[in-house]
Amino acid sequence: MACITQVFYMHYSNVNARKFKIIYSGGGYYRLVNVNSGLCLTIKGNSNADGANIIQSKWKGYSSQRWKITKNSDGTVTFTSMLGTVLHLSGNITANNRNIHARKVWPTKAQKWYLN
Repeated sequence: MACITQVFYMHYSNVNARKFKIIYSGGGYYRLVNVNSGLCLTIKGNSNADGANIIQSKWKGYSSQRWKITKNSDGTVTFTSMLGTVLHLSGNITANNRNIHARKVWPTKAQKWYLN
């Protein structure tokens, strides 16, 4: 059975559990791999449903694990899955333990991320 872990937003700190490697997987898409677990950000159930949960799971090459990275004019990036949904911070609130899920594209800060 594959290891599956729910993903939540946490304020940055210099610990591996909160770091991800960005690895090119071809065709303009990347996989986002947690440094601590070695698992990839994945849309649960390979779903393109608005609001589908983001989990960490073993790399299988699914469309739900492949992300296009788009630079925004404000210095942030947007992660768009091969399924067409984007990483979205629940409630647009940067408080610890907020859910991260996949949503349709909207003009909101909740879909913009900073890379360090």
